[in-house]
Amino acid sequence: MDILIRNHLYKSITSSSSSNIFYVAFFIYSFSSVLQLTNFVNLSYLHLDFIYQVARIVAALLLIFILFLRRYPYDEFFLIVALGVVCLISVIQSGYWDLMISFLFIFSSNGIKISRLSKIAFFEYLFIFIGTAVASKIGFIQDIKNPDAKGQIKESLGFTHPNTLAAVAFALCCSYAIMNMGRMLKKDLIIYAIGFYICWSIAKSRTSALTLIIFVIFMYVCNNSQKILRMHVIKLIAFIFLFLVFFSIICMIFFDPNSLFFKCINDALSGRLEFSHHYYELYGIHPFGFNFDNVDVSYVYLGANYKKLVIDNAFCFLLLQAGWIPSLIFFYLYFMTLLKSSKCKDSYIFLGMMIYAIASYTEGYSLWFSFNYSMIGMYYLYKQNRKFQIGQQDLCTSSSVI
Repeated sequence: MDILIRNHLYKSITSSSSSNIFYVAFFIYSFSSVLQLTNFVNLSYLHLDFIYQVARIVAALLLIFILFLRRYPYDEFFLIVALGVVCLISVIQSGYWDLMISFLFIFSSNGIKISRLSKIAFFEYLFIFIGTAVASKIGFIQDIKNPDAKGQIKESLGFTHPNTLAAVAFALCCSYAIMNMGRMLKKDLIIYAIGFYICWSIAKSRTSALTLIIFVIFMYVCNNSQKILRMHVIKLIAFIFLFLVFFSIICMIFFDPNSLFFKCINDALSGRLEFSHHYYELYGIHPFGFNFDNVDVSYVYLGANYKKLVIDNAFCFLLLQAGWIPSLIFFYLYFMTLLKSSKCKDSYIFLGMMIYAIASYTEGYSLWFSFNYSMIGMYYLYKQNRKFQIGQQDLCTSSSVI
């Protein structure tokens, strides 16, 4: 009896400590990641690049510490080790950390509540958004203004690009929806309307604005439909994700500027196909990625000289940067999570994964854990599926991540 009590106390203390460490790691990593998207990075005396590098290392060490605190069944332990080795090889080969850190967050997320994560994300996004916008308006940092194809001015409000402004506005709306369990009240629509205005009228980001509309329609369907229809909609999103992965790869490899089909899509997506094809032609896809820090990635498109790696398709970016082996593993896990989440009562747990599954085709940030933290649903569903298989409970009945 004493041994059982001690084991129970150990598990309780360990679980509580691990959860708190996880939230700290998420705050450190996501705050520094989003701050990198602002023009505060141009203020050399702030040393934000160095702070970001340190934040990634600290977050990774905290998450590894969580993994060591917990006890795992043998099959789960070997799965974590195998994925860890794959990601580590990719980091050594490519210098790209984010996929490995995403896996660390996912597998150390046992007992983490999505509602608390969404609150952390929402308020830190809001703080950075307001602080950056104010700083740009008083002239403390640069407010980039670019003309679009129609000659209209796109504003960044202090972010590194108008599309980045739209990305943060969209992330705010997504976190707000998760924080409020996907409800659709009139006051919630005001928040989404503000987000749409920022994306459409200020940043002039058509893709973010249209994705936000799809997001709101999806939430309306989930809130006002029978379970069977909701299941079919979620399954449809899973297969749309799979289609977009393959379609992105096909476009990246076979893009032809002389083809009317490719030209129409490329023009509609502001050159996204051309960018991904350009870097594919130059550097190819490697098993464990490629380090773009060692090469000149500048590219001229429509008279504009892009000096940084610009691949706004998240699937292509991950394949080129992290390599096809870790990327395909990640795509498979993402797809299977979406597919099986259709059976879950609390589908809003996976809300971020669902909407970013579609946004990934046009927004490179969509698979960052700092935005798409709903990816903890991968591990949650894995644990629930394991309990279901051994008969401990029905699939997705636990509310441990609410």
